[in-house]
Amino acid sequence: MPDNPQQNTGNKITGNSFLQMIVPAALLCCMVAFLWPYFQYYIDPDAISYLNITAKYVEGDYQHAVNAFWSPMGCWLTAVLVKCTHWPLFKSAIIINTIPAVGMVLAGQRLFQKFRNDDWERWCFGLMSAVFWSYTIYFQSFTDIWQFFFLTVGVLILLREDYNQKPVWWIALGITGCLAFFGKAYSFVFFPVMILVITAIKLRSEEGLKIKRWLLISLTSIVVMMLCLSPWVYLLHEKYGIWTYSTAGKLNMSWWLVGTQEFKTSVHAVVPPPYQGSLYYFEDPYLAQGRFSNFWQSPHLFLKQIMRTLYNIVGWTESSNRISAFYFVVWVLSILFFVQKRKTIFQSTALKIILTLFIIFPLPYWLLTFDHGRYLWFTIPLASILAMTMSDEFIKPKLGKRLYPVFIAVFFLSFIITPISDMKGMFRSGYEEHETAMRLWKENIVKSSFISNKSYADAGSSIIKIAWFSENAWYCHPLNDYSTAELLADAKRYNVQYYFYFYEGSGDDYIFRNRDGKIVEDITNGVIKGLKVYPIGE
Repeated sequence: MPDNPQQNTGNKITGNSFLQMIVPAALLCCMVAFLWPYFQYYIDPDAISYLNITAKYVEGDYQHAVNAFWSPMGCWLTAVLVKCTHWPLFKSAIIINTIPAVGMVLAGQRLFQKFRNDDWERWCFGLMSAVFWSYTIYFQSFTDIWQFFFLTVGVLILLREDYNQKPVWWIALGITGCLAFFGKAYSFVFFPVMILVITAIKLRSEEGLKIKRWLLISLTSIVVMMLCLSPWVYLLHEKYGIWTYSTAGKLNMSWWLVGTQEFKTSVHAVVPPPYQGSLYYFEDPYLAQGRFSNFWQSPHLFLKQIMRTLYNIVGWTESSNRISAFYFVVWVLSILFFVQKRKTIFQSTALKIILTLFIIFPLPYWLLTFDHGRYLWFTIPLASILAMTMSDEFIKPKLGKRLYPVFIAVFFLSFIITPISDMKGMFRSGYEEHETAMRLWKENIVKSSFISNKSYADAGSSIIKIAWFSENAWYCHPLNDYSTAELLADAKRYNVQYYFYFYEGSGDDYIFRNRDGKIVEDITNGVIKGLKVYPIGE
């Protein structure tokens, strides 16, 4: 290890370092409780599918609940909490999602402490983590944070000085990898890669890279991971008739390459929900998918993949800046240090591991999307460690003891700019949809089915919330490619009961005619602002 006093990968947890972990974790819990009254209706579009799947686990409808597209960790744990407490689904989901967020605050701080001894840096990092992860709990209500937590635990295991000598840690790492996979399927690929790469770095540094030794350690962890997740793969095979660990990667690759979902030929105007009791088709989009496109199938698709990757330069820059104004700079400097052949400030094995993980983790997302930075959240502790190490060399000598703490504060404050901005938009978001649904309950227009004049592209996130709160299945048309007549024809095909007409203004000038050309009246008599409901079922 370098003789830098800020780097100490063997430090033990002291009273002060313990407080630096516990206080931010407690602050996060307080923030989650404080924000609940204002964010209780903010349900991200992904969460709708997760919530309905969770409801099926609670009901014991496992054939419906087992799903190859949505990762199961959050669903399982939320279902257990609901069964034990009978609390509402979304409230239970937020409580469950708080657990890995607290874990990220604790594990992230522990990781940071292994490299940084300065109390001001530690407190700034910890308080930033509390604010940032409390935001993510509501912003992404299911499973992503579980993956980031177990990935961070995996890094802590790999950084142990006795990792190469004790097989118990190899087994523990494999179990951790399985749990990370249940959080998000991306870990099925990345976790084994992380094991192989980091084990090689450690062996090369500590005892020389011997292939047999490297394979023994790495494969032990990977085999344990695969054995632990194999029952889930078997369940997916039993349901779908294919051997797969997830359909998410295959579907996303096709969607981002083509630019839209290519549906089965049996799908005409609207896409039906996949199961009885589903709210809309995206609960299991694999069942509606027709053709799967891959970049190796034709020169045209190969060129499109190149263009997609090049375009992601914009996406990467945007996503980096959403995380922090410093993130992109840290990434560029990290690559420069990574490719340097001469000695740099990243000579210690532990720092090489952090640097390597920071660079390789996002690589597959260059083919798809960075989703405005959401897929990069795991790298925030890594980026912080690397940035502080770089600042020791390039910034601290220039600013001096007085101004350097100000820079540290500004650096970590930059990570909560986007969360604060997003939370402003999330404030009481979803309340109007909830009120609309409550009026539908009063009119007994619930637990049924509907089509609408708005497509998924128009107002998908709003309409699906109304569907969730009213328990109505939405037979949606993804794009604005169809006339009302075509929508009504498909509605008859699926025996859909209602036509929801969303409007702005008074809506008095709208006249709805059914398939026979007869005028149909709004059965709500105009009591629902912005929505008219017309019966179309037979």
